[in-house]
Amino acid sequence: MSYGEFIAAIRAVIEGCQPSLHPKSFPTLSVHRGRVIDELAKWNRPRIAIERAIDGFSVSAANLTADKRVVWNPKQESRAYRRGFFVFPHETGTHLAFSREMAKESLMQLVFWVCFKHLPVEWRTQETLKALDTLSHAASEWFEGSVCRNLKSLGIVGQRIHRTVGSGSRQIQVPPEVGEIDFLGYQPQQKLIVLVEAKMVMSGLDARYWRDDLDEFVFRSGSYAERFRRKILWVVENHKTISSALGLSEVAGVGTVMLTLYPCIARTFIPDFPCVSITEFMLDYERQSKWPYPLKSI
Repeated sequence: MSYGEFIAAIRAVIEGCQPSLHPKSFPTLSVHRGRVIDELAKWNRPRIAIERAIDGFSVSAANLTADKRVVWNPKQESRAYRRGFFVFPHETGTHLAFSREMAKESLMQLVFWVCFKHLPVEWRTQETLKALDTLSHAASEWFEGSVCRNLKSLGIVGQRIHRTVGSGSRQIQVPPEVGEIDFLGYQPQQKLIVLVEAKMVMSGLDARYWRDDLDEFVFRSGSYAERFRRKILWVVENHKTISSALGLSEVAGVGTVMLTLYPCIARTFIPDFPCVSITEFMLDYERQSKWPYPLKSI
């Protein structure tokens, strides 16, 4: 079964199950797991694949014990965040209990996190892990393209820079220690060179996610902030050469920003350049009708 069929199987259970009509029953979704598998097997798909799809969305006592579940660690596998079914014993056989709305939210979280290479352990194989790498790369390319399109809509002309800036006799090399630049462009209204770093990361509101974001963005050696500062320094120090390579007649300053897909706690710990979500940036820009953040003087 494909990933899409796995998701479809889970959706079929969430949306297709109904509470018992018995007058003394509770309006709670608690369904016989074996019967669920039997119904889904009518799709002419392998029963073992259907069971794997359901198990990847289920929380069981055995898995909680094996995972050594603790409340403070949201990154553990067995938790009601990306898993919406709860496995309960019953005299007639194992049952799946769930809240329909909560299960829908859990399924959305499961889907959101896949492009960040998070997949239920029951679904991981050599093939799926390889495919996750491909998907993650494609997601990053999508975000960088989205950033470029949004900047273009504001009248900022530019592009991603791999190794060189400009063309012809004025072309200059980007030093290896600076690396690729996600977006280098020009904002003619204020005569600004614009330098943008795009980081598509998935975060959360739990303390563990915040700590990991701060480590990745700010505190560890080679952090995103450290690498972006090298790019900023190079652009500021070489703004005249870069202006010439881009054919610019006048430059009044350098606008810098690190853009993320979702708001990130790291912004509070980065004092020297803005780190905001792409949505926040677009709203800030449109509100002021110009570059909304402090400029790097040249």
